[in-house]
Amino acid sequence: MKNLLLFLPLFVWLHACSQSPNSNGTSGKSNSILTDTSGASLGDSPSSQYRLFKFTRKDGERTVIDLKLLRLSDLSEAFVSTLPAEDEFKVLAPYPRYYWSNDSRYLVTENATTDSIYKRETVLFDLVTFSMGKRKLGNLLGFDNVNDVAFLYRQSPERQSVCYFNLKFSGEENVREIMVEPSGRLPIVIIAPLEKRAKVKVYMPDGVPVNFAILY
Repeated sequence: MKNLLLFLPLFVWLHACSQSPNSNGTSGKSNSILTDTSGASLGDSPSSQYRLFKFTRKDGERTVIDLKLLRLSDLSEAFVSTLPAEDEFKVLAPYPRYYWSNDSRYLVTENATTDSIYKRETVLFDLVTFSMGKRKLGNLLGFDNVNDVAFLYRQSPERQSVCYFNLKFSGEENVREIMVEPSGRLPIVIIAPLEKRAKVKVYMPDGVPVNFAILY
């Protein structure tokens, strides 16, 4: 909350600003980010122009977190995604997972879905237009923030897939399929940016790992 309190001297000024939504769906300068006491700062973009916050709230009987973005130049905010308050995939990594692209063009993170197979989608929030860029079904496994390559995980009843794409060419997706049933565990991806190489460990239903490498 220390980060939020830094903005409180601006509160009176903010009330004088317009509260109407912008044309791209973001709110005006009177931002709930500055007044919502459930919020916590997650970090700033490499350019120091944007700050990501998470907010906790009740959604029926479950607790969720909303990710919201604050543009520091004019204090405009944008909603990014909603996720369960606790990571049901139990990945040993900071949660929620989010990454800033090397060129400060995108924020890459996850959003919960109601899909019966895919519980997550990976979202690319465009920082330049300050609006949602692209959505891709699948869990976000990791991100090479030197080469701007994102790694996703998808599954079907018969197979598991590790997908990867460069943010600069986000329409071009590469897929490595493993013809084994899902195990209920997410793969582990260890990224070596200088080598443009990723070591991947995918688990079979009996818990036995399958290891392979991806060159990109």
